[in-house]
Amino acid sequence: MNFSDRQRQTLLAYLGSIPFVGTALLMSMGINAIPIVGSLFPAVSIYALIIATFMAGSHWGQQLNFSDKWRFKVQLVTNIQAVGLWFSYLWLSDSGLMLMLITSFLVSLWLDQQLKQAQLIEESYWQTRVKVTIIVVLSLVLIGIAA
Repeated sequence: MNFSDRQRQTLLAYLGSIPFVGTALLMSMGINAIPIVGSLFPAVSIYALIIATFMAGSHWGQQLNFSDKWRFKVQLVTNIQAVGLWFSYLWLSDSGLMLMLITSFLVSLWLDQQLKQAQLIEESYWQTRVKVTIIVVLSLVLIGIAA
């Protein structure tokens, strides 16, 4: 199969949500550990940290081409996200960490919404981000309830 860049990005975004959805489904059924992975909550928490930090890093890469105003805004928000997530992982309870992860994904979406309004990202990318963020946030809410 020959995918365009946009199709490949969309596919990868949805594939990246599979661990969230799978964990939410398993934990909702009372399955809290599986072979190879072990305990699901710590595994999905680390995965969510990686993805949330990756999203902040993606914004960091985008800002290199922005005006000074947008560059500073993106740098500030993404640095607060990354450091805040790290401290959350170290210091917060499981429910606190889950709340911070959800907040971070929503902040990333808010930042993308701001960038879309400024016409700095494409509509198709924005649409994918909205859908995948909804999937991830709802999965994290279910995981938090089941934990």
